[in-house]
Amino acid sequence: MSDSAPLASAPDDATIQQVMAYTHLSKRQVYRLCQTGDLESYLLGSLRRITWASVHCYRERCRAAGPQLEPRQPIRTGKRTVGRPKKPAPTPAAE
Repeated sequence: MSDSAPLASAPDDATIQQVMAYTHLSKRQVYRLCQTGDLESYLLGSLRRITWASVHCYRERCRAAGPQLEPRQPIRTGKRTVGRPKKPAPTPAAE
């Protein structure tokens, strides 16, 4: 038996691509979260690494915030909607 510590089952940090796959965010959104400090990250050589703890904390903060979608209002384009009847033709004036 060796005296070295056993390897952890999961690494402490993740790449940008791993965070993108886990959170379903784009690369730009992940970088933006790193810049704002929502995700803790560091450079390992020239590679950006993000701590899993910060990713899990970010997801918990999002869940605690609750639903962030509001009901959409219909967009008014000035055109008739599908199925709306046309205006009746004007009747000729009786003389």
